[in-house]
Amino acid sequence: MFDLTPQQKDAFDYKNHISLTANAGSGKTFVLSKRFVEILLNEEIDLSSIVAITFTDKAAGELNKKIAHEIDERILSEENSGKRKKLEEIRRQLVSANISTIHSFCINILREFSPEAEIDPNFSVIDQSTSNELFQLCVEDSINANIKNPETSEELKYIIRYFGSKKAFISQLENSLDQKNVIDQISRKLYLKSEKEIANYFREKFETIFNQIFSVKISEALKLLRTINDFVLKQNKTNKYTLEIEHILNHFTADLSSVNKIKYLKQFVGSALTKEYTVRKSGYLSKGREEYGDQVEIINSLFQGLLPFFSFEEGNKKEIELARIGKAFLKIFNNTNKLYADSVT
Repeated sequence: MFDLTPQQKDAFDYKNHISLTANAGSGKTFVLSKRFVEILLNEEIDLSSIVAITFTDKAAGELNKKIAHEIDERILSEENSGKRKKLEEIRRQLVSANISTIHSFCINILREFSPEAEIDPNFSVIDQSTSNELFQLCVEDSINANIKNPETSEELKYIIRYFGSKKAFISQLENSLDQKNVIDQISRKLYLKSEKEIANYFREKFETIFNQIFSVKISEALKLLRTINDFVLKQNKTNKYTLEIEHILNHFTADLSSVNKIKYLKQFVGSALTKEYTVRKSGYLSKGREEYGDQVEIINSLFQGLLPFFSFEEGNKKEIELARIGKAFLKIFNNTNKLYADSVT
């Protein structure tokens, strides 16, 4: 057996299906080249039946070179004439081995089965720069066509206003090309539905995620606020804020919707909280401030984290708008993507 580490020996055993990760310089290519040759020597398998896939052309070249070197060394050291003859045959055929990037491998398959794929066997592969230029042209063509079309012009103007400018909208379209598969999945799963159905989906997702993040924190903060309020009430039974705070606390329940939780929490502003959403000091918790310092920090932290949500509205007006924007964007994106697909085929 070769001079291999225990881990390399496990990877070398081609009888097992394996998936492994290894750091740079750990001998991946070294072991893979030996595994490749070992399969060809010991199994009745044609060279064309083995595929070695890499991420880059450079890596594919290095692997091919190592496999060739491994075969050359074995030819020189092999005493069995039958095995040596087989090694020499493998060495001659190595030029046609399937050692390449995934892109090159797929290109070869498409060329071989071009009639079945319904494409020209003499197709050429465009580089990233050309691809980007073509897509940019398709974006311009798509926008111009939609602007001229009375049925789509208002919708396009609406979505450009949403993004702030035509340039920002075009930039988002271009960025979306790299996420085409994800966008297609979302489109089929969600955006074929009506705006109302999409809005309801957003609201349900918001409810779930909001409660996952804030439910426990809200419960803890309100318990602390009740403790502080009781303390203030003992210090001053005529404090003008304590009864109002107690009233809000008593009407807050865990089964409220997220929007209603936010609505109730906003009611603390002007009583327990300042306009900056921090626990009031003047006229409320001035005495004992140091004693309840940790509790105050927890309450302040919760309300500061909820600031982006305090502008939420009841109903699903914003979700409807988001659904409308999504459907409009996808319509233009799909049209652009079709133009792009037609231009490269």
